[in-house]
This record gives sequence, C-alpha cells and structure tokens, in this order.
Amino acid sequence: MIGKVLKTSVLLALIFFGSMTSLHAGLSERYVTEIVDSFAREIEREYGLTCQASGRRMPRGVETIKVRFTAERRATVDEARELLVQVRERFVQRVNSHEKIRPFLQDYPFTSDKVDIKITFHKPDNTYYSDGSVTAVRSASRGKMIAYEGIEPQKKVIFGTIDVVKNIVIPDKLVQEEVFVQLLREPYQEALYLTQGKGKEATTVAAKVGR
Repeated sequence: MIGKVLKTSVLLALIFFGSMTSLHAGLSERYVTEIVDSFAREIEREYGLTCQASGRRMPRGVETIKVRFTAERRATVDEARELLVQVRERFVQRVNSHEKIRPFLQDYPFTSDKVDIKITFHKPDNTYYSDGSVTAVRSASRGKMIAYEGIEPQKKVIFGTIDVVKNIVIPDKLVQEEVFVQLLREPYQEALYLTQGKGKEATTVAAKVGR
C-alpha cells in the first residue's frame, strides 16, 4: 500500500513538473516573439531592414536570441559596423526593458554578447554586390567579435564524366561562381568604441537609407 502511494506521488510530481516546464517554455517563447516582432517593425521603419528569421537558445532560460535582417542596399565596412552596433545595442535595451521576460532570462541584465545579429545586403533583384562592398555583417565568436563578409567571383573546374548511355566523354568545364569571403573580423568592443566615438555631428545610418 505504501509503495503504491509513493509511486502515485512520484508520478504526480513528475506530471506537475512537466506541466510547469512546458508552461515556462511557452511563456518565454511568447515573450521573445513579442519582443522580436515589435522590434523588427521599428527597425524596418527606421533603417529599411527586413526581418527574415529569428530564433532563441533556452535550455535553462533564454540564453541567446538570434535575429536575421536583410537590406536592399550597398554597404561599406563603416556603414555595416554602425548599423549592426546600433541594432544590437537597441535590441539589448528592448529585452531588458521588457519586464515580463525577466524571470525567464538566464542572466539579467541581458548583455550584447547574448544577441546574435546578422544583416545581409543585396540588390533589388536579390543578388549580391561583388564590388568589394560588404555582403553580410554578423556576430561571431559568441558575440565577442564582428565578422564582415563579401562576395568574390572565383573560377571552378567541373570535371568531365563518361556518359555510358551515349558512349561519349563529357569534357571538363571552367565556370565562374560567387563565394562568400571574409573581409574583416574585429572585437565587438572595438566596433562599439568606433561607432560611439564618432560624435553628434556624424551622419547616422538611418539618414543614409534609401540613398
């Protein structure tokens, strides 16, 4: 009898724990989505960025949040740096000012290295610029670095094969394709200093959108 009561108590405890865990995960995901959606609308209005995807890592509470943006424009390293830093710092502020998500954060206050931002730049036809400008800027090394990437045309050999059906040899072919290459990596704190140290008279990224 005692054994049955003990087993029932353990089973009820497991069910209760599972329900609470599911509720916790559901609420945290709801609040992250709420933050990302409202932030994305704001950033699209101000900077012309379009949110393509988002995600979160929360094994024991919300640990990191990923947001992916695209911009229909060309960007230099300086412009990409300023844009990423502004977006990332503002997102951190948005998370920390959202009171309902605080109990679900793994660490509070939420810091910038917990925000994984990537911004991709493209032409109106969704192809990339291959003129040495920045194709993508993103968080790297768990938020400690920023990586800048570009597109570079490279030649590639497609080796020929033997067509056993037609009994012919398909010759090798030289083709050109575009590949992502790294342009620069720099510490995030250095990028933050360079961006914030430009002074009030510096031209903002927001003013350059749509040029």
